[in-house]
Amino acid sequence: MVSLNINRHGTKQWVFQRVANLFIVLLSLCFVFVFATFPVDDYASLIGLLNAHWFKVIASISLIVLSLNSMLAGWQIAGDYVKGSFVNYLFNTLCIVVSVMIAALGNYIIWF
Repeated sequence: MVSLNINRHGTKQWVFQRVANLFIVLLSLCFVFVFATFPVDDYASLIGLLNAHWFKVIASISLIVLSLNSMLAGWQIAGDYVKGSFVNYLFNTLCIVVSVMIAALGNYIIWF
């Protein structure tokens, strides 16, 4: 993440990505379990599930972790494939801006 002036630490990136991926898998299993066990027979029951506070919290955490993971992926792609410091800076900045916008818009949709 050149635009945030974070030095490259391959081990820390690798550990963060593995922890984030594990968290994403656990949250995905939680979603599968909820949708498999919650009786969603009609639109009203689906809205009841999606409006539950605990579901909104889990969905927000998932969205934030996915956004952080996408920033790290963009950083790694830029480091491996994007040549030139200015182009690398632009690519990293674009990845960060898009990831933050998706997280902000997604959380806005979830909570409002």
